[in-house]
Amino acid sequence: MSVSKPWYYYLWDSFGKPKEERRLLRKLDASLLIFSVVGLIMRYVDQTNLATAFVSGMKEDLQMYGLEYNYCVTAWSVGYVIGQIPGNVLLNRFSPH
Repeated sequence: MSVSKPWYYYLWDSFGKPKEERRLLRKLDASLLIFSVVGLIMRYVDQTNLATAFVSGMKEDLQMYGLEYNYCVTAWSVGYVIGQIPGNVLLNRFSPH
C-alpha cells in the first residue's frame, strides 16, 4: 500500500527533501532559468537583426527581391539548429564558466 503525496509535490518535487538539498536545487534552478532566459533574449535579438537590416535598406543594397529574404531567414535558422549539436557537445566536454 503506497502513501499518496500531497498535490503540491507534483508541481515542485523538492518539498520533501532535506533543507540543504532544497537550497542546492533552488540555486541550480535559478541559474538554469537565468541562463536560459538570457540565451533566449540573445537569440531573439540576433534573429530580429536580419529583419531590421532588411527594412533599413539591406533590400536595396543587396538587391533582394521575392523569396530571397525568406531564404536568408531559413539559412540562418538551419545554421542555428545545426550549430546546437556541436555547441552542446562542447558544453558537455568543457565547463561553461
